[in-house]
Amino acid sequence: MSDKKSKKEDKQFKKAERKLYDYTGLKSDVECLEYELEMLEKEYEGCKAITYSSETTGITNNITDTVYEELIRREKDILDKTKKINKKKIQIKRVEAAMSLLDETEKKIVEARYFSNDRRKNNWNHISKMTGYCDRQCVNIRDGLIEKIKNRL
Repeated sequence: MSDKKSKKEDKQFKKAERKLYDYTGLKSDVECLEYELEMLEKEYEGCKAITYSSETTGITNNITDTVYEELIRREKDILDKTKKINKKKIQIKRVEAAMSLLDETEKKIVEARYFSNDRRKNNWNHISKMTGYCDRQCVNIRDGLIEKIKNRL
């Protein structure tokens, strides 16, 4: 029973750690998606000549309207992008809310380990020099802080 619990907790630990690693990427994704959304909202092809090449011959009341189809497609794309942006913003806010629970040393460790783009600076040796703790103590602090915030992520 305790083995199952530790495996479940280990999955939660890894999931929380993954969300911390993804934080800076999420912020970048939101910027890109917002730019794409802005471009999509400004993009409009407008009216074109009516073609009947895609129309079937026979009795029908269904006539293809290219402007209508474009507006529907565009609105769907805008809605999809907006949903993606909102979902990523919620994930960002959850990480930021969890970070508010941490003390200064824990925040330094998280920022150095998970938010740094420089792979040389996120190793335990560098983090231990930065915080003044030994590398094993930094790992223990990391374990404790993830236990503290994993349910909030």
